[in-house]
Amino acid sequence: MTDSRLDRLERLNRLRESGALTQQEFEREKRLMDEPAQAPAAAPRSGGGSKVLLLGSIAALAVVTAGATIFVLNNRTPQVVREAPPQAAVIQTPAVPEPDETPPAPIENDRTSGVGYDDANDPVPPPSARERSMSSGPNLTGGFYNYRTRIRDGWQGAPNLAGNYVVIRWGCGTGCTTGVVGNKRTGELHWLELGGEDYPYLQLRFGVGGNNVLASWEEGPHLCARQMFSWDGRRMVPQEEPELRKTRGDNCSE
Repeated sequence: MTDSRLDRLERLNRLRESGALTQQEFEREKRLMDEPAQAPAAAPRSGGGSKVLLLGSIAALAVVTAGATIFVLNNRTPQVVREAPPQAAVIQTPAVPEPDETPPAPIENDRTSGVGYDDANDPVPPPSARERSMSSGPNLTGGFYNYRTRIRDGWQGAPNLAGNYVVIRWGCGTGCTTGVVGNKRTGELHWLELGGEDYPYLQLRFGVGGNNVLASWEEGPHLCARQMFSWDGRRMVPQEEPELRKTRGDNCSE
């Protein structure tokens, strides 16, 4: 045993006693001293540590990658899809034509107009303040509603028959007239029975002070009829048979 080997053994022994080497490590170092040609036993230990270090680096990299992915997902701004506001539906209401709003057909001449009983040239006077205050609007129920414009226009005048009544007439064709009789106090309306095709070119004479109505109309060429009626509050009541007379022209007022 050489001095160098002895020194090494003493040095290993002191390390073992001090606790720096375990008994197992002491025996291994001692064998290495007896077998110098063999490869150091510590070489495999160094290689194992490199593998552990490599695996640890890979695991750390995986942890960092996963953390970065989670951070990006949590902090990504969500895309908001904006929908266009709903458009309100437009409902078009069809216009309802009013058959009555057309202007009344013009009366052909004076032979079809109703005038005062006493004087054919006397206009109907406007209503007084008392008459306007006592006047009631026309009751346009039933078929009267179809002629509401003509009736309302004629209703503005003063009573022209039997104190409280107003006769309202309008044209319905050549030589044709029709109309109503209304009570200005109650608003009640009645059809004027004198008119239409049965009484062509009809003329009426009446007055506010009485209920008699004188009617004249054409019965044929140069032939006129005349008849007296009485208004009873609801209808025209004949007072006599029609009187026929010949005329030189077509005007029954001659």
